[in-house]
Amino acid sequence: MAARNSVNTYVKDCFYHLYNRGVEKRDIFQDEQDFGVFCNYLKNYLLPKDEFELQIIINSPEAKSSDKQKALKQLHLRNFNNKIVL
Repeated sequence: MAARNSVNTYVKDCFYHLYNRGVEKRDIFQDEQDFGVFCNYLKNYLLPKDEFELQIIINSPEAKSSDKQKALKQLHLRNFNNKIVL
């Protein structure tokens, strides 16, 4: 555990283990579904999205309606890839 009031130095292009825990050290996730939803949020908001591919799905006459709706939702979803700065 890091000392209180210490300054951390972060190096570009390195991996860091981020963690958190609930109040009173309670578990954050109640079950596998909670954890899955959290991972899905990370994927949708942090990974780069291929806007060109999403447009192809939306404009494709062969694509199912449900796939088009998912692609449209993903296209309009705010994405934070390359926008998080420490």
